[in-house]
Amino acid sequence: MNSKAFPFHDGYLVSVSVKEHAAVFGLKQAGGNEFVMTLGGVEALSLDGFRESNIILDLWMVSGKQPTSEDLQTIDLAEVMEILFPGRHPEAAAQYHEKHAAIIETKLERVRSGQAALVLMTPAYGADLYAFCGSVDFAPPVPALPLR
Repeated sequence: MNSKAFPFHDGYLVSVSVKEHAAVFGLKQAGGNEFVMTLGGVEALSLDGFRESNIILDLWMVSGKQPTSEDLQTIDLAEVMEILFPGRHPEAAAQYHEKHAAIIETKLERVRSGQAALVLMTPAYGADLYAFCGSVDFAPPVPALPLR
């Protein structure tokens, strides 16, 4: 699959719902089309800076290849993985740092093999999103039920 950008530049992140290894995001493109992005098999998720108005600069994923600096744009891979899978305290024994490094390498192998994906969103304003998951799906939103 490699690196794939999604067409949401200048669009909006309008809602978030997280439950049992899944995350659902309401997205609106700049032209007004609405979508639901569902991340399945979520193992790690970081959403920082969520605001009432979250303008998307870029939204993309990497799967099926080694993430490169070009894929990750303004953040390096070690920083992404540290956000998603925080390491041990710097003064912890070397064996714990080695174990953490092995865990990170296993996660990256799953991305390289296409078994997992890194999903990233950089904002023009608002929320940064980083996720490590098993699947990424887009669909039109389900119409809301009327209130009685």
